[in-house]
Amino acid sequence: MPDIILQCMSILSMASVYTVRGAVLLFVTGVIYSLIKNSIVVLSAARNIKRLPVKDYGLGTLLIDNASVTAFTSGFLRPKIYISKGLLESLTYDEIKAVFIHEVHHKKNHDPLKFLLSSVVRDTFFYVPIVKYCVKVFHTIKENAADKRVVSMTGKPIELASAILKVSTANSSKFYAFASIRGVESIDARIKRLIGERDNSVELPSARNILASSIVLLFLLLVPVTVSYGFDKRCNDEMCRITHHHQSAKECNTMAAGDMDCTVHCNVK
Repeated sequence: MPDIILQCMSILSMASVYTVRGAVLLFVTGVIYSLIKNSIVVLSAARNIKRLPVKDYGLGTLLIDNASVTAFTSGFLRPKIYISKGLLESLTYDEIKAVFIHEVHHKKNHDPLKFLLSSVVRDTFFYVPIVKYCVKVFHTIKENAADKRVVSMTGKPIELASAILKVSTANSSKFYAFASIRGVESIDARIKRLIGERDNSVELPSARNILASSIVLLFLLLVPVTVSYGFDKRCNDEMCRITHHHQSAKECNTMAAGDMDCTVHCNVK
């Protein structure tokens, strides 16, 4: 085999080791970052909710006895709906009904848990921009589903739009909740969709987002390729000879089974 080919194979072998290590390090970093970040969010939510002046009237719905104007669903295995006294006093009957149906939809579908899991995925793969975009689309779809449920049951989209607007403009504290009447999509977009000025189509990701994600995904796709090549063909007597510029392969030490890198495992005599 020509020396130049063997040299290229040797370089590829060494590169494959660093590619795999880099990919593993990146993934582990993402997992640790995601667990820490989302643990802080969950603990903060639990602490904030525990401090609220709550009255439990049963049926999985709790009244927040203060003047804040808010409504949200919190809890993962047994989600509960929280509606503030201030919201009940600020909204009309039809608006309150719309808010309640919206939150009941989140509760029945365990959306807080789904939102948490999607956030974990997003933060784990923070280095892939398209993942963040996909999670945002997922959240928007879930909020739209809750809005559609309200409209299908009440036939009054204007009342829901009015309630969303009132809650969003109220000067109340924002609780850490995974499913809220506020939603994650812009208020303007939701209201326009409810009153028929905007369709349900999803905006496409930007060209920069697609390009950056493609580069990262290409790097990740190289990992199985380099692993497949490296562990099968990485080191042999000829490659060792080329790596250490020996005159013959006999000048190299005998390599144990499973040796991966000639520059490390095949020492010069």
